[in-house]
Amino acid sequence: MRYVDDFKGPVKKGVGAAYATIARFPVAGLDVLMLDIENVGASPLAGFKVFARVSGSAPLRDVTPSSWTAESELIWKPTTRSLSTLSAGQFAQVGLNVAAYEAIELQAVGDGAVLGIAAGGFEVSS
Repeated sequence: MRYVDDFKGPVKKGVGAAYATIARFPVAGLDVLMLDIENVGASPLAGFKVFARVSGSAPLRDVTPSSWTAESELIWKPTTRSLSTLSAGQFAQVGLNVAAYEAIELQAVGDGAVLGIAAGGFEVSS
């Protein structure tokens, strides 16, 4: 794999009591989106979703995997813990297969949680 982009560096985003967008990544031309997500807040997450669109004119669709800890069509590199219930002070690293998407959007819920998100985009070398 070849590293391509860090999406302008890490971000820190507070999470509320309702699902809201915490990050959006343009992934056209990428194969893998690696995420490092740390809950630096005082409360655990109550949910975490992934939305994707196949083109700039397509709607965002919920593509959240049923498991974060097992490989699937979306999960290229599983994590050791569920992002949906990430506790305060915990982090997770996960790799998403984004070859078929134009954009990925992450949404979370968990009043009092604060997420530090770093991302890297990669192309698979041929």
